[in-house]
Amino acid sequence: MKKRILASTLACGILAAASGCSGGGGNVPLRVDAFFYDYADTYINTVRSELRSRLEGSDGAFSYDFYDGASNQATQTQQVETALIRGSRLLIVNIVTTGSDEAAQVILQSAAEREVPVIFFNREVSDEIVASNENCCFVGTDADEAGYKQGEMVADFFSDPETVARYDRSGDGKLSYVMFRGELGNAEAFGRTKYSVLRANELTGGLLIPSVANAYDATQEDDGASRYYLYGNWSADKAKNLMDTALITYSLDAGDIELVLANNDEQALGAVESLQEHGYNRGDPDRTVPVFGVDATEAARSAIDEGAMTGTVRQDAAAMAACIAALAENVRAGRPLTANTDGYEKDEGIAKIRIPYGVYTAAAEPVSDGNGAGGGDVPDGRARSGVFPEEDALSGGPDVLPPEEDVLPGGADPDGGALSGDGLPDTGVLPLWRAGLPRSDGETEEPADGPAKLPDVRPELLPLPDIFASPPDELPNALLPDSLRGRQQEWAQAAPGELWGVCGAGPQERRLP
Repeated sequence: MKKRILASTLACGILAAASGCSGGGGNVPLRVDAFFYDYADTYINTVRSELRSRLEGSDGAFSYDFYDGASNQATQTQQVETALIRGSRLLIVNIVTTGSDEAAQVILQSAAEREVPVIFFNREVSDEIVASNENCCFVGTDADEAGYKQGEMVADFFSDPETVARYDRSGDGKLSYVMFRGELGNAEAFGRTKYSVLRANELTGGLLIPSVANAYDATQEDDGASRYYLYGNWSADKAKNLMDTALITYSLDAGDIELVLANNDEQALGAVESLQEHGYNRGDPDRTVPVFGVDATEAARSAIDEGAMTGTVRQDAAAMAACIAALAENVRAGRPLTANTDGYEKDEGIAKIRIPYGVYTAAAEPVSDGNGAGGGDVPDGRARSGVFPEEDALSGGPDVLPPEEDVLPGGADPDGGALSGDGLPDTGVLPLWRAGLPRSDGETEEPADGPAKLPDVRPELLPLPDIFASPPDELPNALLPDSLRGRQQEWAQAAPGELWGVCGAGPQERRLP
């Protein structure tokens, strides 16, 4: 009984102190939790790295943790509950399930019960969801704009009749295209599949026709484009396999496939890999199939510079992260969520902020100031090899940290790890006695490097309720933030029988992958 009272008292006291960071500034960092639909998505990984850079470059204004939904909505929803239990004061959510309000509504309701703002980003949620709570907004792109941009890029590339003749291997005066489509039900995939073709044909007088290599989906709109595609579902591997299969039956030399359009760069690169294995897209213009993607990932930009890809629509990860960080600063400072956003393009009457697209080809590179309000093309000259200008939101964050250099240090000893300068273990988890707090036997023990300054770093202390009701070594990785994954055994063995808490240390202790 004594042990339970001690845990409850400490938990209430520290959590109460932590709740003071929900607005109004001050020296206490705002606890932010960001949820990504899938770390395997290259573009989302770029946003994650950019957002980490912004948060770490904010002079200690934020403490944070990141979660990987691994394309599982149930997992992500439980992760949100975990974060709220741990005392999150801002949720940044890249929703797994699009096309349905149910998951977004559950997350928003849980946050509203604790008066926690929610920023949805990238994967669109409905206007009804955003309008239902004044502490909710969406940051993303116009779902159809990338399709229009890709179509315009294709039309520009084929504006010269000699270029058309070079790639029209069938000699019919048309270009037979294959389309690699993203997730069914996803608004971005729908807009890119439809409008890239319709816009290109509008500008070229109907140059593009569906290749016989496409599948035909009668459930889609009968608009001349949406029903014809290969379903790569954003994946390079799937796109390569689909292209490999198509090239068993259909001939590049005969012009069965004369153009590749893809909803994202990963699928475009998968198609390029397959083409290269068949002797195409290795630098010879006479043995090249033009390939266009979306996202302007580093790999795609390199492929364009090398002549293996033709162009891509830049979805500006840096500008998206900068906008999200600016909204987080509003929350930390106690301002309305969407304060100071007049420089952004916004939907009329709804808290949705749109980040503009650009284009990237071998002759032009988009330039962005990182705030989403600009972005044009370099008028001439070859694009710099995937190097974008530094973008400086908030207090001038450091350059983006590559994931492989941004991992929590290993080799911590089993009783909590080496203490940092704050007297906190680098592992992000500590038993109560390591913090210089009373043990269950009434004694007090302080770390060798001095007592931990718990109030200064605003931890959350949990007497293992709800989500942590299981023994630590039984907690699944999927439900834990990056800072705790893979440490369940370390957690359980460090001090058997002791009470444990989760430490929400500052950015210097949070070098997350």
